[in-house]
Amino acid sequence: MKRLALICLIVTVGCADDQEMMMQSQWDVLWEAGTEQVSGELVLYKDNRAKLKVFGNTNSLLVSDTSQVNYEWSLQQNALTLKRVDNGISLKYQILKKAPDMMELSFADDIKVNLHLKKGQSNI
Repeated sequence: MKRLALICLIVTVGCADDQEMMMQSQWDVLWEAGTEQVSGELVLYKDNRAKLKVFGNTNSLLVSDTSQVNYEWSLQQNALTLKRVDNGISLKYQILKKAPDMMELSFADDIKVNLHLKKGQSNI
């Protein structure tokens, strides 16, 4: 029984370390439209996959249905695109400002999105 528990622990730790090694960058996100604000976290992986977590107001019209959704991401000179893997819908965010530790984005000219790189993370 102890061997089985040890094997399970090694497999669990190995999977967590593998996913962490695949991580390229981790960002705090703030979506704003009018008076509504929603915060979250965006994790970008080296294989161009991404995970998006929303905190607080999950009933927001700004960001909805993001739990357990995988994305593919791509970065061009003036845009960051997130494409949902499950239904192929692409969200293209225009880059307004970009610095090593932050990006200011716009979606459909109505939604402002700020990304701030988490401390200790490398930039994309």
